[in-house]
Amino acid sequence: MHKTLRYQSEYLLFLLLSTFIRILPLPLALLLGRSLGTLIYFAQPRRRRKALVNLCLAFPEKSEEECQGLLRENFRQLGLTGIEMLRLDLYRHPQTVKNSFEVSGIEEVQQALALKKGCFLLTGHIGFWEAGCILLPLHGIPTDLIYKQMKNPYVEKRILALREATGTRAIEKKRAARKILRSLGDNRAVAVLIDQRVSRREGVVVNFFNRPVNATPIIALMAIKQGTPIVPAFSRRLPDHRYEIAFAPMITFPQEENPTAETVIAATQLLTDQIEAAVRRSPEQWFWVHDRWRL
Repeated sequence: MHKTLRYQSEYLLFLLLSTFIRILPLPLALLLGRSLGTLIYFAQPRRRRKALVNLCLAFPEKSEEECQGLLRENFRQLGLTGIEMLRLDLYRHPQTVKNSFEVSGIEEVQQALALKKGCFLLTGHIGFWEAGCILLPLHGIPTDLIYKQMKNPYVEKRILALREATGTRAIEKKRAARKILRSLGDNRAVAVLIDQRVSRREGVVVNFFNRPVNATPIIALMAIKQGTPIVPAFSRRLPDHRYEIAFAPMITFPQEENPTAETVIAATQLLTDQIEAAVRRSPEQWFWVHDRWRL
C-alpha cells in the first residue's frame, strides 16, 4: 500500500510537470529543458564526476577543460531529452515532422524489409533517440521498440502511450526473445539500443572507446542465426531546434545455424563500433552519466 501511494504521488507530479511542458511553445520548452539540465549538473555531483571520468578517458586527446565544457553541455542535452520525451506525440503530425526532422537514408530500412526477414534498427542513447517511435510508422514502416521496464507502473503506462502514439509497438526487454522473433517473422523493424552495460553473465567483452565493456550479444546472435539485416539509425540535435535522423547502409552477416563464440563476439564488436562512431560525431549528446565501462 505504501509503495502504491508513493507511485501514485510520483505520477501526479509527473502529470503536472508533463501538462505544463506540453502547453509551452517549443522554444520555451526546450529552453526549460536546458535549464533543468544545468540544475541537474549542480545537483548530481556523483553522476557529474562519473561522466567527467568517462569523457576524459574516452577522449585522451582533449584537455580536462575541454572535457568539462563537453560535460556541461551534455547535462543540458540530457535536460532536452526529458522535455522531448514528454512532448513525443506532439511531433506526430506530418507538417510538424517535415519542419522538425531532416531524414536521410530511410530507404535503407525499406530495402532491408524487402528481404522479408524483418530488420533490426541499431541505435543508442544519442540525441532525440525516441524520435523513431514517431517517424518510422509515419513513413509506413511497422516498428517495434525494445524498452526497459520502469519502476513506477503509472508513469510507464503514460510513457508507453507516448511511444505508441503513431503505431509503434513496445516490447519489454525481459523475456523478449520470442516476441522479437515473432516481430521479425511479421517483417517488422525492431529498434534496439545496445549501448548500455549488461551483466557479465549476459554479455560478451568488446572494446568501446578503446576500453573493455560488457555488451549484449543477443542482437548479433539473432541476426546471424536468422539472416536478419541490421540498419544503423542515429539522431542528432541541430542548433536550430531541428533534428537529423540518419539511417546507414544495412549490415548483414553470413547466416549460420550454430555460430561460434568468436563469430558472435566479432559481430557484436562491429555493432559496437557503429555506436562509437555515432557518439564521436556528437559526443555532447550521448548518455555519459551511465556507468558503461563497469565490468
